[in-house]
Amino acid sequence: MIAHRGEPAAWPENSLAGFESVLGAGARFIETDVQVTADGVPVLSHDPSLLKITGRDLVITETAYRDIAALPAGYPERFGAAFAHLRITRLAEFVRLLRHWPEARAFVELKHASLRAFGTERVVDIVL
Repeated sequence: MIAHRGEPAAWPENSLAGFESVLGAGARFIETDVQVTADGVPVLSHDPSLLKITGRDLVITETAYRDIAALPAGYPERFGAAFAHLRITRLAEFVRLLRHWPEARAFVELKHASLRAFGTERVVDIVL
């Protein structure tokens, strides 16, 4: 079994809090999605736009991380203001979390929007 995007039934998808929840519950396989911001910062997001997670229709590959970092990322349409304190997770934060669960394995999906915008080689280099 793989915890796909964390625990999206109880937490905003691809949130650090959601991943921490499933890892703490014993998940050993998790999956996340990665998009790359306009300035080359890999972030956890399934969709090319931030609309669903933040309520703002910004294209990740066209938006600098500093502009994304300030946005609440609590999936307001689904959870209201319950998770307004959450922000878009950077891949580096996800990696730091995984260090606490060395037996866990993460599957990272590089999303097509980022691959098209920056090219496969650059996105792979950024993520690695």
